[in-house]
Formats: sequence, structure tokens, C-alpha cells
Amino acid sequence: EMAVRVFGRNGISVIASIEYDGNNCLRDEYPFNDGQVALGADTALLVSREGAQPSGRPPNERGYSPGWNFLHPRVEELALSVAADVAAKFADQPNFLGVNWTQYLTGEWTPGYGSRSWSDPLLYSYDDATIARFEKDTGLDVPGEPPDPTRFAQRAQFLCAEDMRARWVQWRCEKTREFYLKARDAVRAADPDA
Repeated sequence: EMAVRVFGRNGISVIASIEYDGNNCLRDEYPFNDGQVALGADTALLVSREGAQPSGRPPNERGYSPGWNFLHPRVEELALSVAADVAAKFADQPNFLGVNWTQYLTGEWTPGYGSRSWSDPLLYSYDDATIARFEKDTGLDVPGEPPDPTRFAQRAQFLCAEDMRARWVQWRCEKTREFYLKARDAVRAADPDA
């Protein structure tokens, strides 16, 4: 906060950058392992075609980025509240121009779907919440029902098939766009000039 004020007094504009790495309460609210998720437990993490949740960075790397699923309602709620809180905090600073959401489409930071290796952008998320949202938005029925532990692979096979892949990717792009529009709206609600 002090830096923004000092910059303002020196004629320097500020755009806050957010690298959303989750929220400690998410770890407490969704402590489920892959076996529990396979049996139908709700998870706020991305889920791979193999039914695995990302575990975050190896211990020798800085930070912890487990791969929060921004399409999960609770993750979206908390992520957008961060953007709104930052904007509200600096709303009285004329040099505060807004919020930049740093995006790594790897599942490491929200929003993202891929793997840390960047080589497989369709690796994640075949979790129940995402698929339910996809089905609701598109009217399609995706195979793989809870608690069948093979449902994640069934979903990935269906959604990544040649005749479905473009629709799956388009829907994910739309959801990413919608997320950013919601973040923009949250920031502008807190600071109309941002």
C-alpha cells in the first residue's frame, strides 16, 4: 500500500499483478485425495484424465501451486474476491489503474487446464463440477458418472475425440473469457476508474 502511495506522489501509475495461487481455506475445505475424488468427493482441484489431482510443485521449487480449478464455484468466488479486494484497497489512489491477472495456462495458476510441462493443454479438468457445467451449458451428455472411477478417462476420450475436441476447446475458451470478464467487473465494481 505504501509503495502505491509513494509511486503516486512521484507520478508513477500502478497496475497490480495477481498470481492467484489459491487460498488456504481451499486446502481445508477440499482435502480429498484421488481415491476419495474417484468415489465422488467434490474437489476444487483440476482432475486429469487418469483421475489424478495435481500435487503442486516439487518440494525443491519455490511456492505451492496445486492447480486450482477456476471453474469450480468456490475457487471462482475466492479468486474474484481477491481481485475486488485489491481494487477496493487502492480505489482512493488516482495512480491505481487496475489489476493484471497473470495467467499460466498450465494448471499452475488460475485459470488454466494443462500440465506443468506445457505439453498437454487437455490433460485437465475432467472433474465432476466442470463436466456438470459443460453439460448444462451445451446440453450434451458426457459419459462417465460418479462414482465410477474410470469416468475421468471416459470423459477425456469422449471430449478429445475428433468430433468433440473443437467444441470442448471452444467451451473452455469461453469459460476463460467469462472468468476474465467477471474479474474485470469485480475490479470495476470496487473502483469504477480502474
